[in-house]
Amino acid sequence: MTGGGVLRTEAWASSSGSILFFFAFQFCVMVIYQMVHLTCYLLTFVVAVHFWAPTFKWGISIANVADFAKPPEKISYPQQVAVACTGVIWSRYSMVITPKNWNLFSVNVAMAGTGLYQLSRKIRKDYFSDQKDDVASLEG
Repeated sequence: MTGGGVLRTEAWASSSGSILFFFAFQFCVMVIYQMVHLTCYLLTFVVAVHFWAPTFKWGISIANVADFAKPPEKISYPQQVAVACTGVIWSRYSMVITPKNWNLFSVNVAMAGTGLYQLSRKIRKDYFSDQKDDVASLEG
């Protein structure tokens, strides 16, 4: 032992290549740790209901958009009221909970919008259409 009891580290510390390797190794370990941590976080989010429930709920909005081509006579009041009310209520709820679920918010805004549009089509047809069409259908 030389230098007052200090361990001899001059052998590895004197070479700059080994110091560089040491810091490169530490950096790689840190990057791998962060990648594993992020991957685990993303997997827990994707596996959780917070991701899949709103994602599958988009099917209702897409089906409602596909029903835009349907004649207004075939639109159901109870169904569209349920879709619109669900969209409005859950849009509000998704902004109150912590953490905010933006996927849930966006799908419910789409549901409320499509439900209200379908209701407006049905109401326009039932209450604001020309009376001539109704009289002609009753006569014929």
